Amino acid sequence: MIRDIRTAEELRELIDAGQGYVYNDFGGRDPKMCPIHSITCRWVVTMLKPASGRLGVPKIWADSVDELTAEIGLRGKVHGFCGSEPGIGRAVAAAPAARPTQPVRARDQTPQPANSAPDPRFHFEHSDREVTVSSAYRLQFDEKPQTKQLKQAIGEVVARLRPASGEMLEAVYTSAVTDLVDAENVLLYNVGTGRFAACAQEGVRFERVHAPAPGSPQCAHHHRYAMVGSNAPSSNWRFTDTIVRVGEIAVPRLDAMSKPDEVWFAVSHAAPVGAHPHVGHYALEMTLELGPGERARPADIVKPLVDGLVAGLHSHDGRDLQMLASRLAARIGLAEAEVAERLMDPSRAWLGTRRLLWPRADGLQWNPGDDGCVSATLRVGHGGPAGWRLAFGVFGVEALR
Repeated sequence: MIRDIRTAEELRELIDAGQGYVYNDFGGRDPKMCPIHSITCRWVVTMLKPASGRLGVPKIWADSVDELTAEIGLRGKVHGFCGSEPGIGRAVAAAPAARPTQPVRARDQTPQPANSAPDPRFHFEHSDREVTVSSAYRLQFDEKPQTKQLKQAIGEVVARLRPASGEMLEAVYTSAVTDLVDAENVLLYNVGTGRFAACAQEGVRFERVHAPAPGSPQCAHHHRYAMVGSNAPSSNWRFTDTIVRVGEIAVPRLDAMSKPDEVWFAVSHAAPVGAHPHVGHYALEMTLELGPGERARPADIVKPLVDGLVAGLHSHDGRDLQMLASRLAARIGLAEAEVAERLMDPSRAWLGTRRLLWPRADGLQWNPGDDGCVSATLRVGHGGPAGWRLAFGVFGVEALR
């Protein structure tokens, strides 16, 4: 996961979390002046200058040093390593050099990641156009050795996918296992969204297929990553009825660490009145238009967009309303009464009423019904007016197979 850090508040949040690595982007060509630090390094806290608001020097954060160095290279920048943490540089130097990308005429089989013994519990086939992964276990967000091994292996091969002009990434998770999981987490976020920077520049689609995974019966979980035309229809779902459609609305600029708060507010305000709540699976089609000079990485932002959009089409069931409305109002700078009214309004709840938020410590956690979303497509365009503008539709679906 990659995140651009521009304010002291964002940096303080990462310091408090205590995970990942940060790059001090002075913008020069001297690697010594552009070091990578672990977020726990004693020098990082001294970068909180000013103590609030916009930082004097922008930074890039990632949850792994390999992902961070790859991102720095993609941006054409140089880097060094913190002199107080020589272990970071030694670890990177000890890793095998990345293999150059070459045209692949036949499908390669890569049953294990680099730096590890073969693991019979997962298997790969890949080319520069498509990657398939069969696994005995679902990729989760944790630090278990098997998780780290699978995450590294997937990341290495999907980073080599090469789109042609006018193509986007289609990622599909297939399993008959009935766990309530978000497909975008399994396919994208648990791998690390920075790995998809090259192949998802024009857009990304993620899908969930509820069926036995193809291949070995011992492998109940299957990922497929493929380059498809940006206007290609879903490979697994046919759209039936239109549940709701919304024209262009202004949304905030997002990154991989963004919360869905402001997207929820924009959608809940713009959705038409007269909801007839949909029951069952559904699909999302989203088009994001960026203003002049704007840039976005679709794999980074598809989750906060989907979470906020789906939340905006629900109403809350009323539990802990006063506490939640107070906390949410403080986060987005609105009156508590207005937020409470918006949360409880059933007239725009096209996806129904549910316990939409939970108290969490002194904050809150969103709980939209996005596990029912079996297909979500985000296409990114350029040349619109200043800012970001989102148009979307929600559709009923039926399986193609």
